[in-house]
Amino acid sequence: MKYLTGLFLLFISSASIASDQTDADFFVSAGLTTGGDTFAETTMGLKLKAGGLIYLSIGSRFNVSQNISLQGSFGYHFDALDTENGSADFNRFFIEILPFYNLSETFRIGAGVTYLISPEYTDSWDNIAFADTAGPILELNWRGASEKIWWGLRYSDIEFETETLNGYTAPPVKFSGSYIGLLAHFYF
Repeated sequence: MKYLTGLFLLFISSASIASDQTDADFFVSAGLTTGGDTFAETTMGLKLKAGGLIYLSIGSRFNVSQNISLQGSFGYHFDALDTENGSADFNRFFIEILPFYNLSETFRIGAGVTYLISPEYTDSWDNIAFADTAGPILELNWRGASEKIWWGLRYSDIEFETETLNGYTAPPVKFSGSYIGLLAHFYF
């Protein structure tokens, strides 16, 4: 974990130093995701899923060549339910490294890795901590009229394994956190 965090910080600082001399950008991303196992469900049919729901990140993109760019980001991914008789939420932080290949001026495809830090499910009765985990990312992006906004369709294959239940060591149970999502990346 320390090695990956150090590598990410080195990437971000290198991109910011190089931004005056090369083609590097900072960005913020936001999106909606769905998928994975269901952790909680209301009587109205609303579900809290291991792959949902709100995705937020900040990062830097460095253009290696005309067709290849490398993007690194740090973010927060969460889902929550609130009802009259209780609430539940699932949240995690992440670090991502995602190289992109430009298919044209308006389309690009990326394949990289995400590392999830401190995934945790909490409801009115239980607190479940999961082990840090990593998984692959595939993303197809397209750009409309604005050169500063890329829209993305993303798939990530993630598996969570329980570590503690209410502060006590828990038997390892696996949950799928794989998701598909729609994202928007805003470059500046």
